[in-house]
Amino acid sequence: MAETTPPNLFLGARSFFRTMQMLLPEVVAGSNVAAMSFYFLGGFVVELSLKAIVLAKNRDQDEMRRISHNLGAGLTAAEAAGFAPCDPKELMHIVTVLGKEHLAATFRYLPAADVITMPSPTRLTRVLEAHLDQIDGEYDLLAWSPERRWSPR
Repeated sequence: MAETTPPNLFLGARSFFRTMQMLLPEVVAGSNVAAMSFYFLGGFVVELSLKAIVLAKNRDQDEMRRISHNLGAGLTAAEAAGFAPCDPKELMHIVTVLGKEHLAATFRYLPAADVITMPSPTRLTRVLEAHLDQIDGEYDLLAWSPERRWSPR
């Protein structure tokens, strides 16, 4: 399997977030089809952004595999690597509520449940935007290189 890099992970998170922003009006209007994609992407925004921090902090590729799709494990590993969320209570709420469904792959397939409780789309968008902006402001992930491994701002 090809190794990934912190810039690739972070750019993936930003790309997925941009798609979420495009879906937001439809989700707010009540589209369940758009909501499935929206929350599916939201889980990956969290996953990839946290993995970018962990990998940049000289962690190895095996740690990425151990974290897998577990958002709680990703947050714990990122915090162990020195990440301090700007709004820990909000991010923990997102990781807890969205993380359960992300780990279960709920939004990859048509959910069997009639009702799935998720954070409101506007709340999720607000928290993830602040989260990505914080990472972008505190970590120079796009300047990462195998020789430097870590580029704090």
